[in-house]
Parts: sequence; C-alpha cells; structure tokens
Amino acid sequence: MKANKTNPKRNSSTGLAVLSGIVILAGAVIVALTVVRQLLATEYAWLIMVALGLLAASMSTIEIPGVKARVVLGDVVTFACAALFGPSIGVIAAAADAAVTSLRITRSPRKFLYNVATCAISMTVAGSVTKAAFPLFGTGIGQLSIANMITAVVLLTICYFIISNLLIAGYIAVAKGEGIFKVWRESFPCASLSYIASGISALVAYLLIGQIGYMVFLILIGEIVLVFQFYRAYFKPTESVYLQNNS
Repeated sequence: MKANKTNPKRNSSTGLAVLSGIVILAGAVIVALTVVRQLLATEYAWLIMVALGLLAASMSTIEIPGVKARVVLGDVVTFACAALFGPSIGVIAAAADAAVTSLRITRSPRKFLYNVATCAISMTVAGSVTKAAFPLFGTGIGQLSIANMITAVVLLTICYFIISNLLIAGYIAVAKGEGIFKVWRESFPCASLSYIASGISALVAYLLIGQIGYMVFLILIGEIVLVFQFYRAYFKPTESVYLQNNS
C-alpha cells in the first residue's frame, strides 16, 4: 500500500488561507476597537493629520525586486501620529494609509485586507511595547525628555519594522512554499533605511510642533517627496511593505 503524495499547491493554498484569516481577523478587531475608543474621545485634531497622511499615501511606490511586494513612504506621517497623539492614532493612521495604498497596487480583496491588518497589528504591538517602556509616550508635547523620546522612537521603529516585514514575508513565503526567513533575508532588509527616516521624522515632529504647531505635517509631506525621489534615483527602497499584484 503506497502513501498518498501531498500536493504542494494545495498545502500552500490552505496555509495561505489560514494565515490570511488569522491576520485579517486580528486586524479587523484591532481597528474596530481603536476607532470606537477614539470616537469617544474629545480631541479630534488628529483627524487633520490623518487626512494629510492619506494624501501622502497616494504618492508613488517602488517595487522590491524579485518578490510580489512593494514599499511606500506613508509611515513618515504614521510614526509622527503615534509620537504626537499616541499609539491608537498611529493604528488608525497606519490602517488608513495601508487601505489607500493597497487600492492602488492590488485588485485582490485578500491582499488588500491583509495589508491593512498587517499595518494595524504592527502598530498596535509596536505601540504597546513602546508605551509599556515609556508610559508618557504619545501623551503630549514635552512629556518625555529628548533622550527618552529618542529611545522610545527607536523602539517603536524597530518593533514595527520587524513585525510588518515578517508578516508580509510570511505571506509570500507560504504562497511560494519557501522559508519565511529566506524570503525576508533576500528582499526585505533594504526597507530598513526608510523606516529609520520615518523614526527620525517622528522625532523631528515631536520637537518642532511646539514651535510651529500642526504645520509640521506639511514639512513631513515635503520630506516624503524629497526622500522618495532620492531613494528612487539611488537605492529604490521606501517605507512600509505591501503585497501587490505583479505580472
């Protein structure tokens, strides 16, 4: 009696469905709870900042060679929202940015939802870790010393980078039947350069908002344009990683 041969494509499809279902469900719960919590708040200035972030999300993206994913610069604004208004606003900004970007680069409902969920989960975990280490993070201008704010932003950036990239690399790895760390090692470390830029932007926003107010976000959008053009010409990485449709 011979053992039945396994079908790699069927296993890959099943694994992808399970992974997508878990991530999308977790992301949906996070976004729903976060939105409800913020609707009950009395401060709505952050809505203007999120709107500006959505304008940034509509800008160009750059492909990661060899994989079905792209990276974008929207987290320059997303990180600043988290630093100025708290991780919950960062979650909303990240999810909104992912939604606008994904509408432009993929026609797959599953990839769209997975992208949004990935950003929501990544910011939730990164923000929670940062908030646990620095309880005053995101509570207002001047609540943290410059040294503590730098450390907090570094922690937020590292956590977000690791989680978001591993979730996207995991999707691609399951779809291709390859190891997640192999996929991540070969194509995703290049995105780290602009995560650093986003972290720096959040710190700059925190330091300048006391002097120029919310006009600081116009500076960030200008920075997005300049950084994008620089990366496009020389390095071709950018910010958050998203699944896309490639030919």
